[in-house]
Amino acid sequence: MSQPIERPVRCRPAELTWLAQVIEDPCGPFVRMDSPLHDLPGLLAAARKEPGHVSYGTAGIGGDDHIAALLLEEKAGIRLNHIPFNGTSQLLVPLLGGQLDIGAFNLSEALPLLRDRAIRGLALAAPERDAAAPNIPTYRESGTDLVFSAGRGLFGPPNLPEPIRAALEGALAGIFADPVWAEAAARAGLILHPLVGTAYREAALGGEAALRALWDRRPWKD
Repeated sequence: MSQPIERPVRCRPAELTWLAQVIEDPCGPFVRMDSPLHDLPGLLAAARKEPGHVSYGTAGIGGDDHIAALLLEEKAGIRLNHIPFNGTSQLLVPLLGGQLDIGAFNLSEALPLLRDRAIRGLALAAPERDAAAPNIPTYRESGTDLVFSAGRGLFGPPNLPEPIRAALEGALAGIFADPVWAEAAARAGLILHPLVGTAYREAALGGEAALRALWDRRPWKD
């Protein structure tokens, strides 16, 4: 989580009490099983052949998957055709119907369709392959150095009293260490990456400068 760049906000994320990250859900491009695109190099080749022609849908402008695609465009020197939708569920119909070349969303959202063999993943912007989808290579394996995920967790209000903060962090750490909880989370398709306290704060806020620099180069407001 970083402070919204597109609009003023009343609450500064740096002032919050960061308790624990639960999930780190990598972004990736997904296609229909009969798509001519089979991997990330193939996608890049198609985009270079016809700049702005290959279409991809996201859950909306400025979301994590849209930003991941903007970073891919910069790193690979390509231009794609972004089509924003009002949520991931809205883009699945044209994706599965063949009207949309690529759906850009998180791995957890893709897992049911991957299991049903309705889609396949071209790559994941994760530091390593995920156990939930071991056949999908990372961007780095595919020749593009890009890691970008959606982190989701818990935080409290600014200046949360220390005894309360410590108790909550301890309880959350205990939950994360419970193998029964981990097994239940895996069954629910949660992409776990627990971080507690300071580790969560640093991970969540550490990329804000890079995002602001991207905004300066290529604002995504429109």
